[in-house]
Amino acid sequence: MTLASSAIAFLIALVAGAFGSVLGIGGGLFIIPSLTLFLGTSLQVAIATSIVAVIATSLGGGNVYLRQHIADLRLGLLLALATAPSAVIGALLATHVGSRLLAGIFALVLLLSAYRMAASARGPARQLDANAVDVTPASEGRSLLHFRTQYRETNGEIVLYQVRRVGTGVATSTLAGLISGLLGVGGGIVQVPVMNLIMKVPIKVATTTSTYIIGITAMAGAFVYYNHRPSFVDPALAIPVTIGVFVGASVGSSVLGRISQRALRNTFVAVLAIYSLQMILRVFGIGGG
Repeated sequence: MTLASSAIAFLIALVAGAFGSVLGIGGGLFIIPSLTLFLGTSLQVAIATSIVAVIATSLGGGNVYLRQHIADLRLGLLLALATAPSAVIGALLATHVGSRLLAGIFALVLLLSAYRMAASARGPARQLDANAVDVTPASEGRSLLHFRTQYRETNGEIVLYQVRRVGTGVATSTLAGLISGLLGVGGGIVQVPVMNLIMKVPIKVATTTSTYIIGITAMAGAFVYYNHRPSFVDPALAIPVTIGVFVGASVGSSVLGRISQRALRNTFVAVLAIYSLQMILRVFGIGGG
């Protein structure tokens, strides 16, 4: 790694951290293709670097969201119980498959997530009106599998919502952990749609909660990449990327409150579509191995 390469890696990570923190996806969607494109890094090393940087994204952004009471701590910890073990399995698989297969899996996951998020824009989840009559049975509202919670918007408005289908959400979150370990993207590309579409959590809560879940998930996967022989974690690359992501995530989390729900969703869909195309090209040997 030359000084110029380190500077490029830092700038890539800075942008990725800010964007990834805002979208709750950890920045891996930007870091992995950018490192392979601009620095010629192999896909496995780029994935390992990304999954280490995902931890920094979570530390930089998730902390802020928890203090602002936007991220749902209870829900996040519950989902992390499913994502962490499956991240280890995903990382083990990634160390034994080829780059083109990884790119193909990457493209498929991106396309499915983009489609589901775009479809949800036509019929967004209904939020509970704070003044509405509560028609939910009391036992259901207090149970582990169906619980009410709330967050405060930047204008001071209290938004109530009820987490639905927690059992299904936890089961589906194992896929998010698998994707995190396998592709190094933090799992947010699956976790955000799961929370928003299946569990009926508002998109802003879903993205912020995902931001701190991905840190827990990434730690599990990073251990596998680091202990592989030869190790896929290159400290000379991981250090500038991690610093850049941490700074970018801190900046990105501070601007989330000024971004509308619609803008978040549209940006998320656009990012997924662009990078799915790039991964499809990689499957056919175009734009990297």
